[in-house]
Amino acid sequence: MRSYVERGPYALYPEPEVTENVIVGLVHNLAEHGKMYCPCADVESSKARGHEMVCPCTPHHDDIKRQGYCDCALFASREFAAGSCDKSGPDETE
Repeated sequence: MRSYVERGPYALYPEPEVTENVIVGLVHNLAEHGKMYCPCADVESSKARGHEMVCPCTPHHDDIKRQGYCDCALFASREFAAGSCDKSGPDETE
């Protein structure tokens, strides 16, 4: 995750306990299912969607564009992580 963040346009979600829980879920899915399926989605439906739901998942770009962070709360826009966005949900000013 760290290398993805270092070379990409996103930061980690700004609450370490949240990202730690997501990472625990990813590790669990890797051990149980052989891939790092997003822990915020049902594993069986994620398997049916193939690589699309393996972290970093395909939908995370749209999630971050829409609300400042991905649905799993692992990745966030740099602006959101810096505190310029409301952490309670999507930016209502658009």
